[in-house]
Amino acid sequence: MEGRDRGNADTRWRLGARGAPRPVKASYARRWMLRGLWVVSSLWVATVLVDAGLIRSHVLKGTYTGIPALAGAVAGPVLISIWLGSSGRPSMVVQNGLYLVSARTLTGVRTLRLDSLVGVRRYTAIDRYGGHVDELHMRDENGVRLSVDNEPPVSTQVRQAVRRAESRPGPAIVATRHARTGLGLEPGSRIPEGAHRFWAFWMLMGSFWLPALIGYAAACLLAGTGIPGAPGR
Repeated sequence: MEGRDRGNADTRWRLGARGAPRPVKASYARRWMLRGLWVVSSLWVATVLVDAGLIRSHVLKGTYTGIPALAGAVAGPVLISIWLGSSGRPSMVVQNGLYLVSARTLTGVRTLRLDSLVGVRRYTAIDRYGGHVDELHMRDENGVRLSVDNEPPVSTQVRQAVRRAESRPGPAIVATRHARTGLGLEPGSRIPEGAHRFWAFWMLMGSFWLPALIGYAAACLLAGTGIPGAPGR
């Protein structure tokens, strides 16, 4: 992709640590995202099928349906992270007047064009150390998704991109009120920040428990053991 050369005159400035990721094409990012989703989903399904097969053949006891549940609890958050493009420290480059944000995700580098943003959401929660997580979940018109910390300079450029889109004819960037609050835009969210973090906590728990329940139920049904506690059991 153009701009990979540090001496390229089209690159006006770059922000990011030494060794920061360079821009990649949208098709590359989408391809590896889909591959990552396929690999994780396939491993999860394979775990359920193998476990059920071993129980049916009496190699494992019927109580081993907890293995697919554990696989689901691991696969759920990983699939969500791949889909949203959870990333590390981003780098920003300006090429030909276009603002490009690149960051490393679980499926490789993704580059999002701020000038073609179509959606911005905000995720806030309490982390394991008692601090706060504040992320922007973004998507551009090329279908690239990227989640980065709500910090300058990226947050500054996102705010300006939203303002530019609102000041010109055509579709505006769909930014949630919660995201607008984090970006310093009006109108913001009227819901208390604590409520957002409470909701985020239960969403996080759901990403573990719902896939775990699905994996467990599928293994029980395929193994012929039935789901304990179900009607008729």
